[in-house]
Amino acid sequence: MTMQIRPARSVDVFALVEMLEEQHARSRYAGRVAIDAKYARSLLAQAIQRHGGTHAGGALVNVLQDGREVIQAFCVGVLDRVYQIGDRLVAQDAFLVAREGAPPLASIKLLSRYIQWAATNPAVFEITLSHTDAMPEGERIGALYERLGFQKCGALYRRDNIARKEALAA
Repeated sequence: MTMQIRPARSVDVFALVEMLEEQHARSRYAGRVAIDAKYARSLLAQAIQRHGGTHAGGALVNVLQDGREVIQAFCVGVLDRVYQIGDRLVAQDAFLVAREGAPPLASIKLLSRYIQWAATNPAVFEITLSHTDAMPEGERIGALYERLGFQKCGALYRRDNIARKEALAA
């Protein structure tokens, strides 16, 4: 099957949000936190408008589509200042989403484009890739990142909001 990576277009926003909703149903947040589709469309539309940007706020939004022009996967990366205050930039992954049954190399191809975009910008000090336990396969993707030359650089900790639990119990 022929696959093509291209920049996302504004008309793709609805399909991208649909894919986020499909993935959300598999996440630890399913049934607990709803997706605000209107906000998600706005967020993605703004990122698409900033596609190819080279300064803080710049973004990369690529889609992988099949021969029928159906989007099978997408990746969003953004540029920000290091710790929001630095004089250099950090490239941060925001979304890497693939449909069930997407080609096995879809994620690697999209990640490669993200890395290339960030690596060719002289203002970028570091490129980051992240994962959490939101998705069942979250931990597995860390090994892929290491194969791509990335190293673990910290950890993320979570605690559910106790006040929210108490309010729901009342």
